[in-house]
Amino acid sequence: MKIRIVTLASFPEGLAATSRIRCYAKALQEQGDDVEVVSPKNIHLLPGRCWLFEGESEGIRFRLLCNREAKGGLWKRYLRAYMEPIVLSLYTIATMWQCDVFFIYANTAMSRFLMMLLLRVGGKKIVLELNEYPYATEGSRITRLPGVSYFLRAFVLHAVFPLANGFIVISQALEDVAKRYAPKTKKILVPILTEHLPSPSPKRKAGTEEVYLFHAGSLSEQKDGILAVFDAFSMAHQMLNEQYGIRLKFFLTNKVTQSSTWEGIVRILAKHGLHDAIVITGFCPERNLQGLMSGALAHIINKPKSFQNHYNFPTKLGSCLASGRPVIFAAEGLEANRYLVDGDNAFVVAPDDSEKMAKAVVRCYHERELGANIGKRGMETVEQHFHYGRHALRMNKFIRSL
Repeated sequence: MKIRIVTLASFPEGLAATSRIRCYAKALQEQGDDVEVVSPKNIHLLPGRCWLFEGESEGIRFRLLCNREAKGGLWKRYLRAYMEPIVLSLYTIATMWQCDVFFIYANTAMSRFLMMLLLRVGGKKIVLELNEYPYATEGSRITRLPGVSYFLRAFVLHAVFPLANGFIVISQALEDVAKRYAPKTKKILVPILTEHLPSPSPKRKAGTEEVYLFHAGSLSEQKDGILAVFDAFSMAHQMLNEQYGIRLKFFLTNKVTQSSTWEGIVRILAKHGLHDAIVITGFCPERNLQGLMSGALAHIINKPKSFQNHYNFPTKLGSCLASGRPVIFAAEGLEANRYLVDGDNAFVVAPDDSEKMAKAVVRCYHERELGANIGKRGMETVEQHFHYGRHALRMNKFIRSL
């Protein structure tokens, strides 16, 4: 069966969405499906033609509509962001004869509707991934305007959803949403997957290594309660410094966030004199990213109680567990909680509880054997539930049943 994954995410290099797409492609290819990915862009220029670039990465065929560097000022970036979904939709419609199934991974509401409508008219099967309640995220300046998100959400739920033949959902809560608005459409629950099977992380010897926490991606207050995480970091830094003379560091891949959130982070750092404890690594290729994660003292994932978090699944949970380092998971009653047991494969605390997060970080340093055991059980959890190979056959049967 020929399957095309259509995405606005950068490919073959990119962030969390790119990794998810690779997992889906690898899982389907493992079962003999012919898979290709079509994207309007990649993070970096690739050697070769500028338009309709064709290549292969990790055994996955892909096409880039535009293999050019995104230059220019703010208005050019806005123009490109506006044009990409339109061009991607037109290209998909014009070449629909090449594939049997179209897995549409993110697009704007209107262009996705047009694309799906014409694909259905052409007799093609359509799969959507549902990884958020529509327009529940912080959104852009436009979607934050009064009434805009409400209109777009209603449009997606009532006009876009019924056009799909199948949904891949990442939580039971989102499965319920799909059942409500597309009751006749088939669904399959697949958690956020990981690409690589875990491998043992290097042993940490007291007093010989740099001790740090690590956070990849943007710094979101709504989704990740990042201010509470920085509070926990400051508390853990103080406790480790007083008890062991350790200066805990916090590695970030970037400082992308809303201005009000960054101002809050700066206040926390200034209060405790921790500006020099923050290290911005910049974008990390996959190998470097895995190295940084496996060298961290622990990983903190905070999921405050919110409408958005009620439905989603922590993007980084699988990769954090796969690193072999203990995960401190601050959340209650979420999809991910079904996979975690406090003191067994993670430290589970209440959301936004900075003090308990900090104490868990200190335990990871003080009780190293406990931390190592929890990290090992976390890797076993990844092998059992989150590696794409565990879901390959299920996904193949699901696609073929549409």
